[in-house]
Amino acid sequence: MGYVLRVRLASFFTGAALASAAGIYFLHKDYKIAHHSISQQVVEVEVNGEKQKSGVLIKKCRYLENSGCVGMCINMCKIPTQDFFTNEFGLPLTMTPNFEDMSCEMVYGQVPPSFEEDPASKQPCYADICSIANPSSSVCPKLQA
Repeated sequence: MGYVLRVRLASFFTGAALASAAGIYFLHKDYKIAHHSISQQVVEVEVNGEKQKSGVLIKKCRYLENSGCVGMCINMCKIPTQDFFTNEFGLPLTMTPNFEDMSCEMVYGQVPPSFEEDPASKQPCYADICSIANPSSSVCPKLQA
């Protein structure tokens, strides 16, 4: 019974990852989308010690790239999206933005960390892009509660 449930959950998470890869295309840029199918954006991740294909790698986030703001990424995209999927759909989702290459990984089935424990909450501003960036501050001022 437990094995069947795990297999069904794993295929559910894989389906969610595929649907989200297709559905979020309009929000995110993937420069190689013309040469690769959407299913290649689905990545294998480890959730609770088990490997499954329930991750989506967004190679270039249009929202982060256009806003150029760490605080907007976290406050207007990451936290609301995680909250929506986890609390409204009952499907845990953890988003991990990469602020160096402006990519983002979405992992379905993984409970998101609290804001205080999330490494993204300690991210500094983009000093060259953000108009309110304070070079002496180690954390983006929009992330402080």
